[in-house]
Amino acid sequence: MIRFILHIGYPKTGTTSLQKFLCEHRSYLIKRHKILYPKTALDKASFSHFLIPASIQINRLDITHSLVQQMLREIDDTEAKTVVLSSEFLVYPNLLKPFLTVLNSSVKTFPINSLEIAVYLRRQDLFLESTYKQDVKEEEVHSPISSYNWIPMLLYYDRFLCQLKQLLDETVGKKIKTTIIPRPIPPRERFNTVADFIENVLQFVPSSEIKAKLNQYKENPSLSCESTLALCRFNQCFSFSPRNVLSDLLRNVDSKRKNILRYLYSTQQRIEILDKYEKSNIRFFKEWIGSTNLFTLSLSEIDQFKLHDEFVKANHKKIEEEIEIRYKILEKFAKNVTGAKMIPQKFTISKYGWNNFFGWIDYCGEKGISGWILDLSTQRPSTVVLTIEGYPVLKKTAHIIRRDVNQLYSQKRELITGFQIQWQEVILPKPMQIYLKSIRPDKVLDIRIIEDKSKKAIFGNYKPITAKMLLSISNSAIHIH
Repeated sequence: MIRFILHIGYPKTGTTSLQKFLCEHRSYLIKRHKILYPKTALDKASFSHFLIPASIQINRLDITHSLVQQMLREIDDTEAKTVVLSSEFLVYPNLLKPFLTVLNSSVKTFPINSLEIAVYLRRQDLFLESTYKQDVKEEEVHSPISSYNWIPMLLYYDRFLCQLKQLLDETVGKKIKTTIIPRPIPPRERFNTVADFIENVLQFVPSSEIKAKLNQYKENPSLSCESTLALCRFNQCFSFSPRNVLSDLLRNVDSKRKNILRYLYSTQQRIEILDKYEKSNIRFFKEWIGSTNLFTLSLSEIDQFKLHDEFVKANHKKIEEEIEIRYKILEKFAKNVTGAKMIPQKFTISKYGWNNFFGWIDYCGEKGISGWILDLSTQRPSTVVLTIEGYPVLKKTAHIIRRDVNQLYSQKRELITGFQIQWQEVILPKPMQIYLKSIRPDKVLDIRIIEDKSKKAIFGNYKPITAKMLLSISNSAIHIH
């Protein structure tokens, strides 16, 4: 009987290091411990089984099914007792659910007796700071970190895990024994994801030779804060591919210059982020880990972050000089190579998620929400999701022709990219109404427009909306049920 382990991330939790370790030690794992890290669906560049979520993303479930069948044959040709599959893209429910459905339909005659999903979780302020650096580096994000929020619904860890459990029940049911293994990363300790995965997920004692190599895996390092901010500024003016060329250029600069900025978030920003997720974190640690909430700021951390705040104020000019030096290096490089495209400042937008997505929120306030979304990989209108405090409350497909958008991207056809949402269209579930009445009336709500396929937030002109304001709107416009 086979023990099937699915490692789904999160991103920026040591995922690439773990994948590289599993990939480079395939022979050792199968010979010594009968653990298989399949070659099937393996993307050699990322060391992960990226081809599975990639096939789902392009709506080719026939390819997904073929990959799963090929993987089962590979398993059958070995003496594996445990199989490990890894891709951080499977953390997204819209990609995980189709895969589990295909896997379930394919293993009816295959002896898989347990399915375990391992997921590593970081404290939200540290996670967002790290993913912001990553998205500036790889996805051409140009907005400040203060407006960056990744995917809000996935940062409420207790909800995510409950949704994951429900998803397993819907796709696998009772045919296979299922287990979710959440692994919170201690925020104030040195943590090695590879070592933790071996000890607590795979549950074997590595040889002394392997143990000596565990600290060598430090893949996908972040850029310095100065380089991140310089690249963010660069993204406002240029669209450039391949992105890794810019990262390599900045890493070279980082190695030669002194990096004096340690953090991107201020102390107050961290406190607000953790206040937002506090109740969720308390439930997560109590119900899933059996402990008190560890995702908190210690007094020593607060003192450390406050000292950094004061340092930033005192050395603002020096920090700005370091950012400007890096930006000028990027600008000079871009103007002397082919492949760099200038973006008109008037139409500077966020390029996020998969490479072909563009979008902007023109207005979000008491009167409603309007903006545009463009997916260059298709002629069809895209769909957006309105979320309030991480809860999806409305889906809407673009329905307006925006000639300014078509003209900017030199489209030959008039694509439908614009959308408008009126509050009358929104139906607030009763739990949301109760929640709004239970919080401070002046609390500014996290209202986001999410592109449905990539699950990325669209940046733009969001006007602060408080709980009191939304309830006031709901009395005359929003439907309650």
